Amino acid sequence: EYVLDNPSVYSTYSLEFDGVDQHATSSADSTLATKSYSFWAKSTKAIYNAVFGHGTSATDGRFVFNGSSSKPILYLASDYYRYWADNPAQDDGNWHHHVVYVEHDDITACKWYVDGVVQATDYTVSSGSADAYTDAVGITIGRVLSEYYDGNIDEFAIFDGELTSAQVTAIYNGG
Repeated sequence: EYVLDNPSVYSTYSLEFDGVDQHATSSADSTLATKSYSFWAKSTKAIYNAVFGHGTSATDGRFVFNGSSSKPILYLASDYYRYWADNPAQDDGNWHHHVVYVEHDDITACKWYVDGVVQATDYTVSSGSADAYTDAVGITIGRVLSEYYDGNIDEFAIFDGELTSAQVTAIYNGG
């Protein structure tokens, strides 16, 4: 099995977001469903850094590096979100592979992988429920509402359902 020692050599061509107004939009993912989001990212921004989101509501399916208390957060609805423990991969300036697994009707089942390793959950709020993205226009990569990603994103992909740990590792090892 090949282990990727220097992922930056595989990321010569990536989208570089300025953190001010640049983002990408796709209609490929306009409904709330069980999906896995895979991408390579590199950033040095140590405060709220919007990776992806849906729709025009502050809580419609968004994933953010360095949310409250510098922790990554997945928001699916009001009072329905999950924080993970702070991880230097969010803002250390190096390339890292991320997979965010969204189980749309069970926030406690959602996962975040960094470089093939599932991350520890800090805490979860599940008193609300996730409704369909009623105002979604698709997915925005590098933007959540008026907040923008500052850094590079490469190989952003959306998979139906949950990727197995072996699949996550294979994508990571593949560069």
